[in-house]
Amino acid sequence: MQKLRLESSKNCIIPSFYQRFFFAFFLFTLVFLTSCSPKKEDKPGKIVIDAIGQEVTVPIRPEKIISLAPNITEILFAIGAGNQIAGVTDFCTFPDAAKTKPRTGGLTNPNLESMLQLQPDLILVTADGNPKAISDRAKSAGIPVFTINPSSWDQILATIQLIGELTGHESQADSVIKSMIEKTEKLSILPSKPSIFTLLNEKPLISAAKGSFLDDILEKAGGFNVVPSGPERYPVINQEGLLKMNPDVILWPSEDDPDPELFKGPFKNLKAVKSGKVFKVNPDLYLRPGPRVADAVADLNSRLKP
Repeated sequence: MQKLRLESSKNCIIPSFYQRFFFAFFLFTLVFLTSCSPKKEDKPGKIVIDAIGQEVTVPIRPEKIISLAPNITEILFAIGAGNQIAGVTDFCTFPDAAKTKPRTGGLTNPNLESMLQLQPDLILVTADGNPKAISDRAKSAGIPVFTINPSSWDQILATIQLIGELTGHESQADSVIKSMIEKTEKLSILPSKPSIFTLLNEKPLISAAKGSFLDDILEKAGGFNVVPSGPERYPVINQEGLLKMNPDVILWPSEDDPDPELFKGPFKNLKAVKSGKVFKVNPDLYLRPGPRVADAVADLNSRLKP
């Protein structure tokens, strides 16, 4: 009868025959399981530079996009990427299909937990409207965050084109851009360029200066912006400043009427007030730098006709 040699270790004594057997069995099992287990592969992506100069690895065709701004949502739907939207903000109201998408909160206070539950593969944000802290936390969770910042007509067109490339809808984006350009090229040529003041807030008075996308709307519609360029694109204007500008037209992009007291006192002598050219306009058209800014240009052009 064969005797088994005993080998000792610290706390036990194991027959060397069984030791070799179990070791061989362990190696076989490990190799078998490793070879049969499915390998997790990273989703293919491409590196794109966003509006704030960051390199972002974006999926080749993202399927679960969260939009954190109404203009982004409008762009996505306009180029045919509505089915790729996983979530939107509480303020994303156009088109009607946007109202059926899951909500992630406001522009400045989106709910990160709600966003993560949607398991997005891309989050689109704006440089001005969305808090950087949310973007940083989403990035820490491994979600690519791409920032846009359209501050002029040309940049709006470029942003539409870029989002088309990110989502796999290049040709649809080109069609949207072509339609916008054609719409503005058909506008009436005005005999003169009226001066325009855009009233964004009453107390304090806030307007849009040269260098903003609103400035481009005024110019393309046939007018010119009375608020000069400065360190702020949306500066606070004091009473004396508005009286000195004395615009021909005042735009009020809001769903509510302006305070009637605003245009009493010194402001009652403004040219725009005396001539009845204080226009309340659709804020969604004028304040969302997306496809419908072309409609804003056409609307303003018709209002400026003598």
